[in-house]
Amino acid sequence: MTGTAVGGNSRPSYPRPEGVHPPLAYPSYTSTALRAPRRPLVVLPQNLTEVSGPVFGAERVGECDNDLTRQHAGEPVGQRIVVHGRVLDGSGAAVPDTLLEVWQANAGGRYRHPVDQWPTPLDPNCSGAGRTFSDADGRYSFTTVKPGAYPWKKHHNAWRPAHITSRCSGWRSCSDWSARCTFPRTRSSPTTRS
Repeated sequence: MTGTAVGGNSRPSYPRPEGVHPPLAYPSYTSTALRAPRRPLVVLPQNLTEVSGPVFGAERVGECDNDLTRQHAGEPVGQRIVVHGRVLDGSGAAVPDTLLEVWQANAGGRYRHPVDQWPTPLDPNCSGAGRTFSDADGRYSFTTVKPGAYPWKKHHNAWRPAHITSRCSGWRSCSDWSARCTFPRTRSSPTTRS
């Protein structure tokens, strides 16, 4: 992280180092053909408003928002797991007060979304969504059920592995990012080869 002073205020900037991130267009991963930009990116300068807001308050996160197994009257179906970690900046320092949101399919591999028509039944006790804030040391934790794999239309008999998607929103809106935690295949997974 580097910084510049604007009107007496320090304004951090976050350069994208060369050779660290994978290419946006990757021919071996055919989905990037539709997602990758075809022209060079235009880097916009960061203004003070982009690195100082929005401000999220802890009161916007409910008591059970980080425990997806206690959000309903009953217990969700599936193996209970705890997903935890730390939010760190590029230099390895903890990033406190970061809003983390997660969403996932239920144990059968179905999302609570009208577009998801996978025939596995919906679990009335699994919303598949949660949120929490990182603490002073950047630590966070979610209790949930292990999601299931599900088919997708990439090719015949293609299955997307079980995963949990997360989104982090720091006090600097330009620091938002998302990630996916993917679970290894098991013997009962349809993605396992015999």
